[in-house]
Amino acid sequence: MRHLEVTFIVDPVLSGDEVKSTAQTYVEMLQNEGAAIVHVNEIGLRPLAYPINKRSTGVYYCIEFAAETGTFIGKLELALKRDER
Repeated sequence: MRHLEVTFIVDPVLSGDEVKSTAQTYVEMLQNEGAAIVHVNEIGLRPLAYPINKRSTGVYYCIEFAAETGTFIGKLELALKRDER
């Protein structure tokens, strides 16, 4: 079983519930693909190295998971790129 992690940044102007639901969306996506969630870490609000969409801070999340294969990684990357949150 492969152990992987994904770290992503959520827009800080969203409410706390919206931030958590964004992270939960990706947790559920991973579980639907057969991955076992090891740990979900809300790192919190951190400054960005450079502005992204005119924002200087972001809420960082890290999801550690285990999967037999990484065939769904491309699908996950595409979903993260398309998500405006």
